[in-house]
Amino acid sequence: MAEAEAAGKNGEKSVVTQFMDFMFPTAALEQAAVLFFATFLNFYSAFKGEWDEIDLPEEGSLIGRYCTKIGEFFPVFLSGEAWIYFAELLLLYLLMISSKQFPLFWKPMGKEQISALVLIGVSALAILVINLGFFYKQGKKAYKYICEIKDKLPIWYAQAEQTYETWKMNITWTCNACRIVCLPDSISGASKVEREDLYRELSASFKNTVGSVIPLDEIERKRNEYCCFFCISKNVDRDGWCPC
Repeated sequence: MAEAEAAGKNGEKSVVTQFMDFMFPTAALEQAAVLFFATFLNFYSAFKGEWDEIDLPEEGSLIGRYCTKIGEFFPVFLSGEAWIYFAELLLLYLLMISSKQFPLFWKPMGKEQISALVLIGVSALAILVINLGFFYKQGKKAYKYICEIKDKLPIWYAQAEQTYETWKMNITWTCNACRIVCLPDSISGASKVEREDLYRELSASFKNTVGSVIPLDEIERKRNEYCCFFCISKNVDRDGWCPC
């Protein structure tokens, strides 16, 4: 029995060896075959990953749903890794059929000029398809963005109008404050109450701005330690001139 099993194993090995010797008689063809097999595994993995990322539509007949999925998959295939591996497989096959020792040798590919032009043409076509796929994706994004502009225009207009009103209010308030502070009462027409209200508003704005950076208790401590008498004493009428 052991001898029979050994003979069977030897027979299987000899069949595989004979097949390899027949299909790939040279070392270059053997290397091309190994590379072809490894590239095919990568192609299968990339193809399956891209195919699984596309969901099958829920509506319609089974054939129609798969036709829709194939239509969505085709642009993804032409612009992804699967197309790159497919182009590599095609180039390896063309290299093998241009070898005279290969059983599937194609006579027109036996001429170096023709085989070189075919390989260059296939490589250029593969690169062109990849670039077209990239520009197709960017074109879809640009088209989608342009379609969304119509919905965004009212939002942008509202934001611009709000910004305009804010700047208008700030400029009006600044001009009014400069008129009250810089001009005499006889020219500005501002009363003492308006002037005091403005100073209080400026003081509150200054405190809020500083308070957003320094804690209020720290500001109070520094005021009591470093400010002058008029700032420290709260019983003195400062007439609104001191920001502390």
